[in-house]
Order: sequence, then C-alpha cells, then structure tokens
Amino acid sequence: MPAPQNVALNFPLTTFAVGYRPGQFIADQVLPAIPVNDKAGTYYVFGKDNLNNEMDGPRAPKDPAVEVDYSLSSATYDIERYDFAELLPDSEKRNFAMGEDAAEEAVVQNIMDRLLLAKEARAAALLFSTSNITNNTTLSGTDQWSDYNNSDPLSNIETGLGTTEDATAKPTNELSVTMGNAVWRKLKHHPNIVARYQYTSGGGVTLAQFAELIGIKPENLHIGMAKYNTADEGQTAVLGNVWGKGFLVHYTEPVPRGLRTLTLGATITFAGENGTSVRSWRSNNPAGDWHAAEMNYVQKVVAADAGYYIDAAVA
Repeated sequence: MPAPQNVALNFPLTTFAVGYRPGQFIADQVLPAIPVNDKAGTYYVFGKDNLNNEMDGPRAPKDPAVEVDYSLSSATYDIERYDFAELLPDSEKRNFAMGEDAAEEAVVQNIMDRLLLAKEARAAALLFSTSNITNNTTLSGTDQWSDYNNSDPLSNIETGLGTTEDATAKPTNELSVTMGNAVWRKLKHHPNIVARYQYTSGGGVTLAQFAELIGIKPENLHIGMAKYNTADEGQTAVLGNVWGKGFLVHYTEPVPRGLRTLTLGATITFAGENGTSVRSWRSNNPAGDWHAAEMNYVQKVVAADAGYYIDAAVA
C-alpha cells in the first residue's frame, strides 16, 4: 500500500469523474443530491401543521391573533464511502491510441461505470420496496399489466397518483413516475393505453404520450434501463434489470434545499454535490499509476408518504 503522503487528489480526473453521466442511470434524478458538511448528522422532519384549515378571521379590532405552532421530529444520516481502484501501466498509457490523457480517462470511466451501477442498484432496492414505501400494493395473476385481457393499469396508476397527491398536497403535474424497462416494454403496448392513441400512433405509445395521458410532465417520467450481470464471475454473462418489475409514483424535489423541502428521497452527499473524488499514486512494480475513484453518500427515504409503490406490476 502507498504511504498516505504519496496519495494525491487528482483534480483533472476528479472533474472528469464528477461530470461523467452515462445516460442509462437514473438514481441521481430520482434521489437528487443534498450536500452536507458532516459525514454523520441529524436532519429535521416537519409535520403537516401548515396544511391545517384553521379560522384566521375575521376578528374584532381587539381580538388577539390565533396562536399556531408546528410539529418537528428528527432523523439521522450516516454517509458511507464506496470506491474502486485500477492500475494503468506505463506501457499501456504510452501506447494508448488516443493519447495518455485519454488512457487515464478510460480508467476512470471504467471505475465510474462500476460505482454508478452499484449506486443505481442501491437506489432501486431502496425505492422498490414495500417496506420503505408504506403506501403500496402488490399485483398478482390477472391484475398484472402483462395480462392484456384483464388488467387495468390506468386505474392502478390513478390510485397511486391520487394517494400521493393527497399525501403531499402537490398537483398531479408535479408528480413523478419511475419504472424499470421491463415494465415499460409491457405498458407501452397495453390495449387500454394504446386505445387512447389508436388513431395517432401505431403499435404503442411514446414516453411523452404516456406522460400526457397520466397527467405528468415528460421530464418527470424515469425509465430505469440499467442492467447488471447476474452470472457468477468467470461464467457467461447473463444480464438482468436493475430496476426490476415495480412502478413508483412519487413527489421528488429536483433540487432539494432548505429545511422545509418536501421530497420522497434524496442522496445525502459529502465533499461536494456529487460526493466524488479521484486520487492517484505511483507504483514501481509494475511501473504505472493507480487511480482510485470514491463516492461518499447515503441514499435515504425522507418522506415515505410522498410515494406510492406498485410491486410486481408485470409478471
């Protein structure tokens, strides 16, 4: 292992790592970042007292104002560190066709792909859970949307939208939907949905059309495309869907800030918005440079009732 004084923060590669965003990952959209200054701490959870419908008047000139208050509880967070390292031999770096800088970026890109895939899997496991999202239902048999003859996805989704709207006091057009690609592939061809556009599209609906149909903004519709290798190491790759077969309706604040921000969940990050850094050190045997990328974060459900989860939406 290198001595601590020989490990240095690599600013150019850190900048590259922070800016690297493969298109198939959606964790940071569904669980947006909240930067903090401490690796562990407490955050406050406000009640819904501000939504009470109390009589504020009219009052006589000498009547005192009605006294109001708010309820407050707290929860804790504890940020974890995740990292990978890779050696770039001098010979490989010198012979890299696109140049030495590109060789270093290729190493960091490989590391970041792995870190972001793991982050994606953690987000899916956190959010697609009937334990974590307390407003939920589980479909089975003919109710699953893969049964085109009997299921009614629009009714199920409307229940989710209404439940989330009632819990958050947010209008439907501010809500979001997250689902895995396996669900979307079934949903976009469901007869009950295609029938709404039978004279304007052929064979299926687009993401924009589906968003319009259920009343949300297209940018608030998130499809999890990421896949992971389910086979044992050294065996032929077998790819599975990270986001599985669930469907989540939720309110997520795109840029959560401030004490009274309402959002289903967030990624609490340490040391910058992305919580990412790259460090490098020299190796003499074999000759080359080690590059290690690390991410410091914890994904949290902070307002469980700001979501509605449909488990096993398709078979």
